[in-house]
Amino acid sequence: MAKEMPMKAKISIAVIAALTAIAGISLVYSQQKGLSGNPASPNAQKMAALQEALKNGLLTQQEYDAKVAQLSAGSGIDSKKKAALDEALKSGLMTQDEYDAKLQEYRTGAAPAKAAATAPVRPAAPVTNTDPSRITWKTVSIYDPVFGMVAFTGSIPSDWKFEGAILRGSCGGGAIPVFRAYSPDELTGVQLMPVITWDYAQDSQVVQYLANTGTACHFRAPESAAEILRGMAPQLRPRSQLGPVTPPPPAAAARFAEALRGLNQQAVAQAAGFGRADQAGRWSGDFQRIRLSYNYSPGHPVEETLFAQVLVLDSIAPVPPRFSRAQHTIISFSGIRAPQGRLDSSESLLQRVSQSFAKETPYKQAEVAFQQQLFQKIADLAAQGDRQRQMIIDAGQANINAMNQSGRERMASMKAQNDAFHAFQQQSRENNLRTFYSDMQRKDALKQDYVNYAGNESYYIDPVSGAGVTIANEPGVEAWYRQDGWGNWYQFQPATHLGGLVR
Repeated sequence: MAKEMPMKAKISIAVIAALTAIAGISLVYSQQKGLSGNPASPNAQKMAALQEALKNGLLTQQEYDAKVAQLSAGSGIDSKKKAALDEALKSGLMTQDEYDAKLQEYRTGAAPAKAAATAPVRPAAPVTNTDPSRITWKTVSIYDPVFGMVAFTGSIPSDWKFEGAILRGSCGGGAIPVFRAYSPDELTGVQLMPVITWDYAQDSQVVQYLANTGTACHFRAPESAAEILRGMAPQLRPRSQLGPVTPPPPAAAARFAEALRGLNQQAVAQAAGFGRADQAGRWSGDFQRIRLSYNYSPGHPVEETLFAQVLVLDSIAPVPPRFSRAQHTIISFSGIRAPQGRLDSSESLLQRVSQSFAKETPYKQAEVAFQQQLFQKIADLAAQGDRQRQMIIDAGQANINAMNQSGRERMASMKAQNDAFHAFQQQSRENNLRTFYSDMQRKDALKQDYVNYAGNESYYIDPVSGAGVTIANEPGVEAWYRQDGWGNWYQFQPATHLGGLVR
C-alpha cells in the first residue's frame, strides 16, 4: 500500500525548510541601492590603516603622528588640519563624503561648491561613522537553547548593542532567528522581526480537519506583501509617515525567487519520499518594501525601510471522499533605520552588518539531523498505519459481519424501546382525553342542575323511554305520571343531570 503523508506533518517539515530559507533571505535589502559617495583616496586608505594600527597598539602615538605628517606633507595639506579631519571622521562627526570634500578643499585652497538650495536636514544626534573600513568590529552570536549551541554569528561595530534569540512559534515549524543591532544612540540599526503564520481553506471540511489535527494557527486568507505592509507598518511603527510600497531591488528579487525554487524542489523531494510526488505542496511568494519616517524619540527623527516577505504553501488536505486544498502562510519582516537624511549614506554599514550574519555549520548539521529524524518518524507512523489497516482487513469478513449483526441488534433494541415509548405516550394521551371529557361532562351537568334550580324546574327520567325530561315545578304537584300504550301508568323519577336518581 502506498504511503500517505499526514498533512500536518507535511506542513511542519515544509515550514521548517521555509523558515530556514527565510533566515537566509530576510535581510536581502543589503542590495537595495548602489553605494553613495566617492571611493576613498589612497591617502585615506593609508590613514585608515594607520588609525587601525594605532588602535591595536602596533604604533605608538609618536610613530602615528610622524606617519600622518609624512602623508600630509605629500598631499600638501597642513598636518594639524589633516589630523583634525581624521579625528572628526573617526568620531562620526562627519561622513566620508564630507571628509573627502574637506580634503579636496585643503588641496585646492578653494571653497567647495555650494549645494543646491534645499532645506538642510539636521541629524537628530551625532551619527556613528558609516564607512565600514574605518570601524572596529566585534562578533556577536545567537544561541539556540533547544539544540544547546550557537545558531548564528555576525559582526557589528564594536560600540553597537545587540539582542538576538531563536524563536519557535505555536503554529508549527522550526526555528527562526530574530535580532536587532543598533548604534549607541539607537538611531541607526538593523532588525529582523518574528514571523507571522496562519492557515486557510475554503472547504469547511478541511477547516474541521485542520482543527481536529490540533493546529494552533489562526485562519486567514493569504494576502499580498503590499497589503500586509500597509496594514502592519502603522502597527509596527505608530505615528509614522508612510511612503509608497515598492518592489525590492532586482538582485534581492532574484535571490527571493531562487529561494522559492529551492523550496519547491525540496517539497517535491519530500513528497516523493512518501510515494506521493504528484501531491507535493507548491510554494508561492511575494516581496515588497515601504519607506517611512517618524520620531524615534523627541527631537530625533529617523527614516526606516520595512521589508515584508510572504511565503504561501498550497497543499492537498486528505479529506475523504475528495481531496481539497489548504494554504499555510508565513510572513517575515525586517528593517533598516538611520537618522533622517542618512539612511542612504548608512547603507554600506547596514549592508556589512546584515550580510555578516550566517548560520553556523554545526547548527546546520543539527537541523538537518533533526529534520531527518522527524521525516523518519513520520514515515514510521505511516508504515504503522498501513500495518494496522492490513490487520483489520486480515481479520476477515466474519468479524465485519459480527459487528454488523451487533449493530442490527442494537438498532432493533432501540426501535423496540422507541415503539414502547410512543405506545405509552399514546395511551397516556387517550387516558388524559377521557378524563378531560368526563370532567367537562360533569361540569356541564352541574351547570344544568343549577339552571333548573334557578328556573324552578325539576329534571326527571321517563321510566318508559329512559329519556330525561325537564318540567316546571307547580304548587301542589307531588309527582308526574305517564301512561304507556297498554294503559299502564308510570311515575316519572326525579333525577340529576349527572345521571343519578334522586332518592
